[in-house]
Amino acid sequence: MKLKEFFKEHDKDFLYDKYVRIVFGCKEYDDITINTMSNEVIKEYHNDYFLFDICTEKELNILKKIRDGKLTKKDKDKFFWELYQLQDKLIIDKNNNVFEELEDAVEDALKIEIGIQEKNIKDLDVFVVGYVKTNASSFVMVIKSILSDLYKIPDNAIEECLYSSSFVHYYCGVRDRWMKSFNEYKEELFYRDYEGLLQDIDQGRKEYGIAGSLPFSSELFSDMFYYGMPLNNSITKKLYDEILKSKHRDFLFDVIEMRRLFNKDDYFINLSGAVDNKMRSLIEDGVKEIPCAVMNSFTPNQYYKEKEVEVSIDIKFTHVPQNDAHLPKRGAEQFYKLYFALLEYTNTKYKVNQNIDKIYKQKSINAEELVSINDYLFDNKHIIDEFINDNPYKFNKEELDIICEFKTAVKSNKFVIVGYERNYTKVLSLDEGKIYMIKGVIGNLDKILKDSELPIFITTTLLMFKGNIIYNSFLSNSSIKFGNDVKRVIVEDIEKGMEYYHL
Repeated sequence: MKLKEFFKEHDKDFLYDKYVRIVFGCKEYDDITINTMSNEVIKEYHNDYFLFDICTEKELNILKKIRDGKLTKKDKDKFFWELYQLQDKLIIDKNNNVFEELEDAVEDALKIEIGIQEKNIKDLDVFVVGYVKTNASSFVMVIKSILSDLYKIPDNAIEECLYSSSFVHYYCGVRDRWMKSFNEYKEELFYRDYEGLLQDIDQGRKEYGIAGSLPFSSELFSDMFYYGMPLNNSITKKLYDEILKSKHRDFLFDVIEMRRLFNKDDYFINLSGAVDNKMRSLIEDGVKEIPCAVMNSFTPNQYYKEKEVEVSIDIKFTHVPQNDAHLPKRGAEQFYKLYFALLEYTNTKYKVNQNIDKIYKQKSINAEELVSINDYLFDNKHIIDEFINDNPYKFNKEELDIICEFKTAVKSNKFVIVGYERNYTKVLSLDEGKIYMIKGVIGNLDKILKDSELPIFITTTLLMFKGNIIYNSFLSNSSIKFGNDVKRVIVEDIEKGMEYYHL
């Protein structure tokens, strides 16, 4: 059969989905005809190494059997998944014959020997797609970090895999998604088959609220790519083997896939007519051992164990309702007077933020505009000495002495609030292992950041003010949730760390 004939037999929506997966730099839906799509797909498959790259090693072996006329009925049953993928990629038709326009491209691909380098590239591609499929979506920066740690490969090879691989492009799309912890949009890879489900999956992640790290296994994510479940687990292996024997094979795989994406039993409602009690039991036990997307790749069994551990760890993060954990009103007013004077002096002299002029004694000011000035000041503490020498606002000795103490400031984006006490907030410095006992400026911190969210990752600057450690009133908290493994380390730091009431 000719591929062009296949295109004429199907509607544009169906074909466009195939087209955008195969062709790099594809045109918009309204700007391309079905005939042009078929031409571009055929042209793409004739580019050097393209067909070889878009196929797994298993798919290439099946293509060789087809070319040699050695595809048996047993092969069709055993390699049903690979045959489906080759059909989906528009390389073979529903009768498992190579489309006529692609026969020479397939022949060229089969001439390429799969050496160690080629195998490593294909394994890397499968790992990435398997990882994204398991999670439904993942930020590119996270994938890069994992690949760097796991495979020890250079950044350019990772970039090649994520952005130039026809295999990854076929299965994964790229979108910009807001990352609250960085306060900006970040690139995210998503599994194309789940595109319409991503919003519901993201909501499910919020509901389950699990964080943490699991051992990254290339075998696990390879299995998730090929089979949708780990086959090194005896329970899921038995389930997989039994499904292969069922006449409802495709239906059962679809039900299990939806169940493992959302961890909802709703998808089991229609099983009664398709399975007996034995199969139902196998499925119910098996899905508990399959990594779940809304649980951030934890299996349901792992998830509930982690939640039990989480409760026992969270007890360590104390909360006593705060009563006097902030400066008195007059103290707060004096702090803002001196601190804003110092910021205005810094900005005027060094022109850090030219969008803002007056800071000193301003009643209404956008705190975000002051962050860059604060950072510049405490990265260049000699400015404090310059301010004291110039004394532009004619402060008295007591006020200048207070400002002088600002030179002991500690600025970091690696602070963690680990507990609330009656008169203080406990802030752990991850860099130093010190626990700073701080006060708020105009209010208690437990009224701003909920104790139920402890530990809380924050960015701020700590200052000495009249015998107390305070924060500079600019506090950025992150939505990052700590996993139990990280919480354990934090608890260890709390238990062995010293409490500091002065900088």
